[in-house]
Amino acid sequence: MTTRTTAGHSEAQPGPFDSRALSTIQITVFAICFMIAALDGFDTQAMAFVAPALGPDWGLEHHQLGPIFSASLVGSLMGALLLGPAGDRWGRRPVLIASMLVFGLTSLALTQATTVPELMVGRLVTGLGLGGAVPALIALTAEYSPRHRRASLIMLMFSGFPIGAVAGSLLSAWMIPVFGWEAVFLVGGLAPLAALLVVIPLLPESLAHLKARGADGKAARILARAGAPLDAAALHVEPHHRAQGSIRQLFEEKRAVGTLLIWTTFALSLLLSYFIISWLPTLMREAGLPVRGALLTSAALNLGSVAGSLVFARMVDRRGPHGILASAYLVGGVMVALIGMATGSMGLLIAAVAAAGFFSIGAQLCMAAVAAEYYPERLRGTGIGWSMGIGRIGAVAGPTIAGVLLSFGIERGPLFIIAGVVSVLAATCVWLLGQYGRRV
Repeated sequence: MTTRTTAGHSEAQPGPFDSRALSTIQITVFAICFMIAALDGFDTQAMAFVAPALGPDWGLEHHQLGPIFSASLVGSLMGALLLGPAGDRWGRRPVLIASMLVFGLTSLALTQATTVPELMVGRLVTGLGLGGAVPALIALTAEYSPRHRRASLIMLMFSGFPIGAVAGSLLSAWMIPVFGWEAVFLVGGLAPLAALLVVIPLLPESLAHLKARGADGKAARILARAGAPLDAAALHVEPHHRAQGSIRQLFEEKRAVGTLLIWTTFALSLLLSYFIISWLPTLMREAGLPVRGALLTSAALNLGSVAGSLVFARMVDRRGPHGILASAYLVGGVMVALIGMATGSMGLLIAAVAAAGFFSIGAQLCMAAVAAEYYPERLRGTGIGWSMGIGRIGAVAGPTIAGVLLSFGIERGPLFIIAGVVSVLAATCVWLLGQYGRRV
């Protein structure tokens, strides 16, 4: 019997968790991955929280802030491309531990930065860890999820990212006026290092990876703890699963069109997301809001994205992703354009920002589940890593392009209209993915 997933990918054999209620070990995996995603979200957006205070403190102009915003995103691109495939080869768990060490220690070092080059190098290295963690988080959550709830569980886990950003914006609004911008990087460094005390003893390895390297005994013990029958330890692993997934395999077996469309959607939607995430507090501060008010718009954006991702993920599990996410991106484009027109009313501004987060960024977060479903287990880390890595090209471009346009004197209104058009282009790519990117 062949089962079709929401992304059109066919898998011949059910997983060991498909017909069972969630076990304690599965819940543990999801909770730990959620926690790491929240820490990742805090540290990824830390520079956006710091910028409204750091910019005036250091006398930085728009064209100087753009590259600083993009530095961590360049690092994230490199981390996703390098460490995503590493998870297929060496396991998700060691990649996650190494990633947390990198972004925790580097964030601590940034408390001592005194120049723009130091800040850029520090954020670049921080990004390596941040980008390396995400593919492993998504792959591990997917592998411990029942197939019929996979999109919802991935998005529930990945909602930790914007929730961490919400916590970061609220915490920063309190900390920066009292302790200075350095406090944001201090918390962003100490928290992941403390979290390793939970991750190292409690987080299990991917079952598929254990089977691929012949650790059948460990896989059987995990399945026993999950209450799965012991004969499920004979979890199917294709012979070529033992080799590291390669980029070439992402284009084999009728995956080429789908891979290209997924990459383009990630690039467009992350360009949009990181333009808004990076510049929103600074632009709202320049529009006349106090620092706390500007940071609250960031909280509204992230809360909206959490709500949107969870709503859309449930709909995707039931009806498939393409029509739902294309519609979300389309409506989100209108909401993004409205942000630039709503700065005269705080209530209207918060509503527009939250709606943009709900539709456009909520849809973007759901693309992680689409990529996880599209690729088989042996390629999942590579597929997600390269999707995220290509997407980070857009993420790097977004803040930099916005900084250049602002330096040329473009107003906020037209800038947000341009950003809305990017969301409409992402909607087109998702629709095309549904029409032409399905595997058969």
